[in-house]
Amino acid sequence: MSSDPSPRPAPSDPTPEPYDLLAEGARARKLSSNVPGVKSLIEGIRLVNDWILTHVLFALWDSGFYEYSLTHPRFQVEQAAEELNLDAMTLKWVLEFLVGRGIVESTGGETDGQMGLTEYGVRLSNVLLRGTMNLYIGGWGPQLASIGPLLRKEITQEEYRHRRSGFHTVLGTEQLSSVRTTPAVLKVLTQRKLQNVVHLACRTGQFMIELGRQDPNIQGIGVDKVDERVVAAAENARAAGLDSRLTFVTAEVGKGPLPLDPEAVAKVEVVIALFLLHEVARYGRQAVLDMLRQIQQDFPGRLFLFMETLPYEPPSPAPGHKPPQTFTQLDYLLIHRVRGQGLPLPPAEWKAMLAEAGLTLVEMQEVYWSALYLVQL
Repeated sequence: MSSDPSPRPAPSDPTPEPYDLLAEGARARKLSSNVPGVKSLIEGIRLVNDWILTHVLFALWDSGFYEYSLTHPRFQVEQAAEELNLDAMTLKWVLEFLVGRGIVESTGGETDGQMGLTEYGVRLSNVLLRGTMNLYIGGWGPQLASIGPLLRKEITQEEYRHRRSGFHTVLGTEQLSSVRTTPAVLKVLTQRKLQNVVHLACRTGQFMIELGRQDPNIQGIGVDKVDERVVAAAENARAAGLDSRLTFVTAEVGKGPLPLDPEAVAKVEVVIALFLLHEVARYGRQAVLDMLRQIQQDFPGRLFLFMETLPYEPPSPAPGHKPPQTFTQLDYLLIHRVRGQGLPLPPAEWKAMLAEAGLTLVEMQEVYWSALYLVQL
């Protein structure tokens, strides 16, 4: 009887039955018996823990605790709840959870029950993280949570488009702008000694307000098509003590001459549009050209400063290609597409449209993941 001397491969595990929970449990125990398996399980649990922590922090910060913690290094829970008009018991529970996560610490024992941010907690309390949470947890969070229903066809794309918080989207965008966009623009204005600005699509005015805070000579006009935003912008400027230098007007950019006082227009030195043109581009190239030409007609000879996100590389089988990995890329890959919003365009495309509109590109700067264009109108 002959025998096959070649070694036989070890029998592989049968394909797990997805509805046999006992078998799947045994498979999980087997995975955890080796180092890679333990690592994967720990990483999975860490994902869930970080998701919970993110939502707890967002809930607190969205309820006024962010500003409160910065101005109250030590506080009592009951007093904080009263000043912020929050439920004291819920606040205590979530803060106890943050103690366990090393973000908050208890001090003073049980007699006065004081709490405060740890060094780690202070590092997390920054406008970059807060803006990111406002944008992607508060603003786009309902849509991220609705990916499953959209995938299962339980809701339509039209229903999906409306599942977001416009308030948090605007707030998060303005907070993130204060970290990178606003300093870059302010540097250009300072270098060129430009002080009188018009901000197109100004939202609730935070960008203009930050400019005014940094430079006491800044004056300007904010324009937005949503009247509620214009009212909010005026209120924000008044609260910041800048209402004598900043005014806000309701108008839709690119739909004819802006309804501005000719004397005010004569003072304008620079026109600013931040992440506006790519949204216009969803209506086609001609829509962008029409808007650029209208801006030139409204403010001939002025400097036009606009900023746009640099596009990520689309999925490609090319060697060395990195597919989308970040939340920003998912935003443009899925959410912007389903909502029918505009997508980032490469610098070459913007340069071509500027030339076709008869405008002169003076300079282009890369600012992190965005490009800042300086154009002569």
